[in-house]
Amino acid sequence: MSTAMSCHLAIPTTEGYICRSIPDLMYCMADRNYTCLYFSDGKKYMVSRTLKSLEYRLPANLFIRIHNRYLTNRMHIVNFLNGGLNCVRMTNGEELEISRRNQKRLREQYIIL
Repeated sequence: MSTAMSCHLAIPTTEGYICRSIPDLMYCMADRNYTCLYFSDGKKYMVSRTLKSLEYRLPANLFIRIHNRYLTNRMHIVNFLNGGLNCVRMTNGEELEISRRNQKRLREQYIIL
């Protein structure tokens, strides 16, 4: 896990690179050898990196793996949902599934009152 203090991403596009703030990155979703980056302003970008490589590069104090498909920014998790599937609700209202294996680890990241 990266502990670098950089707070910006340079995302490759056909015209060059788009610079985005890491805290604005809500979550990453795996799609084989690609990963889709979802930002708080509704924009999304597809990059040709695996989710595992992004997990290694993004700050471990901000991002947590909740599923084999999802890497989420803790600052954008609004609540945990119990029922049928265990999910987290993100600041944009989307619900992302938490794998059984990662449920305990995710809850350990929060102070439960």
